[in-house]
Amino acid sequence: MADEQHEVRQVSWTEVFSFTQIFKSRKLAMHPSKLVLALALIALVCLGGCLFDLIWSIGGSYVNTADDEIAAFTSMRTETFDKMMERWKSKRVQNAADLWGQWATQAARPTILPGRLPDGPVENLLSKKLRDVGDGKPVQQPDLKKAMEEGTWRSLLSDAKNAFGKSMAQAHRLLADSYSEAPDKAEDATGDPEKLAKKLEGIETNYEACLQSLVALEQAFDRRAKDIRGERIFASFIDFQTACVQNAIYSITHGNLTGGLKQLVTSRQAPKAESPLDGTPLAFPVYEDKAGFLYYVMMSFHGLRWLFVHHLVFGLIFGVYVLSLWALLGGAIYRIAALHAAREEKTSIGQALRFSAGKFLSFLMSPVIPLAIILLIGAMMALAGLIANAMGAGALVMGVLFFLAVLGGLVIAFLLFGLVGGASLMYPTIAVEGSDSFDAMSRSYSYIFNRPWRAGVYAVSALVHGTVCYLFVRLFAFVALKATHLGVETGVWAGGRTIAGASDKLDVMWPTPSFEAFHAPMNTAAMSTMETLGAYAIAVWVYIVIGVVAAFLISYFISASTVTYFLLRRHVDATDLDDVFVDETEEEEFPADAPAEDTASAPADQPAPEGEPSE
Repeated sequence: MADEQHEVRQVSWTEVFSFTQIFKSRKLAMHPSKLVLALALIALVCLGGCLFDLIWSIGGSYVNTADDEIAAFTSMRTETFDKMMERWKSKRVQNAADLWGQWATQAARPTILPGRLPDGPVENLLSKKLRDVGDGKPVQQPDLKKAMEEGTWRSLLSDAKNAFGKSMAQAHRLLADSYSEAPDKAEDATGDPEKLAKKLEGIETNYEACLQSLVALEQAFDRRAKDIRGERIFASFIDFQTACVQNAIYSITHGNLTGGLKQLVTSRQAPKAESPLDGTPLAFPVYEDKAGFLYYVMMSFHGLRWLFVHHLVFGLIFGVYVLSLWALLGGAIYRIAALHAAREEKTSIGQALRFSAGKFLSFLMSPVIPLAIILLIGAMMALAGLIANAMGAGALVMGVLFFLAVLGGLVIAFLLFGLVGGASLMYPTIAVEGSDSFDAMSRSYSYIFNRPWRAGVYAVSALVHGTVCYLFVRLFAFVALKATHLGVETGVWAGGRTIAGASDKLDVMWPTPSFEAFHAPMNTAAMSTMETLGAYAIAVWVYIVIGVVAAFLISYFISASTVTYFLLRRHVDATDLDDVFVDETEEEEFPADAPAEDTASAPADQPAPEGEPSE
């Protein structure tokens, strides 16, 4: 009997290269419901963080921005970092007193401003007016010893701000008077129309330069005051984490995954490259390896560690708050992604929120359970270590039972590796299976340890594809904002002399956006009161666009994690990709599919039954 010949008419490339199914995450991520929920998540995290910042700032908790505290924490040894922080705190009173004394004496002897303004006809009049308004009275200096004992740097800084504000208000008023008087004096000095026109042009130029110098002086004062006071906790933390995320994404575009890791580890083990007193070579080599993706992931982790080490209460409360929001809103996004990926069904936001609310504790506790087990084992090992402190046979008992500590270390390693690799699969497990935290932990650990290479391929595919999609979305948003700025700017032709002669009012209120920064920090020193209010209104709309871009990043991460879960589940448990848990209320919203009539008729390419001759 001749061997049967089987003809391959079509190859399912998605089955052969299953990682290509990750690419549909872009379509899933663009779903409006997911973007709305992700945007709400971002907004609530920021609002909560700002509220916590306000509360903690009342107690005087600030971050040392003068020395880049968080970045220094990631690279310095503990003792060096502690000395840096003590030095910053001890100099706060002295620096605040110096700043106050500098501007308090300005009222008595105005010598600061005349020396910092560009020379010209307007500046000459302004300097004369400033000297005339000085009362010459000596300024009583604060008792630094008493201030240091009481730690009253905030009151000194507040007094410095008040003195500076009065000096600036006076300078702006006198500058306006000098600007109005300068043309009259120019006319009296010459009768030549051509020379007069040049002098008037020089007056305009000098006035703009003086105005810009005052604005620059206000910015410099704000920077110095911020260095003394510090930045609020959440603001510093979110800025650092945002920088880590952006740099990690950009490093993917250069194919740099592991760059800088050795340098990061070395910087934590050896002292900083300061000048050795004896002139000997440094104890460690200088690396020029450019930082890569994993470097910024580790930096982000160190930033999180900084939060819990130096602001434990803030970190715990903020962490519970963020995890709760992620469980409710993030869980709803996971549920929408699960139904969308498995059955092409688009559930409503309300239905998804009801599901996540019903599974709130499961979503909340999924990443907490392995962490709690790790901490519990660590605490037990620490308690066991107390045996070594016992007199007599304590050391011997510890040595005999040390194998238990080794077993505990193995369990911790297992939990850590599973948590790092499988944390992103815990939430999809609950959203897809409708199960609890323990099932989420069990499945995610099982899939990661059973198919580690496959999971790695899926992760790299999602990382590369997600980076390309994110950069395209960011480019789209940048072009939209750039077009908006250019279009509005066409109708604005004045009002920018406080920052540059060629600038306009829109440049002052909202500087031209760039691909890296859609909204630069506002320069309120260059704005009037109404311009400041308008700038804040513009900032709201621009930050909504920024939020949508960030929401896409969150939505893509959730969608890719969900698709990855479906693929790993199929390879480990042999479960169909369209198998997803649907409760009774969702069954009413999504009626069961009608029986497929097409099954009655065999497909054209179905092989003939055995024994029947093939054509």
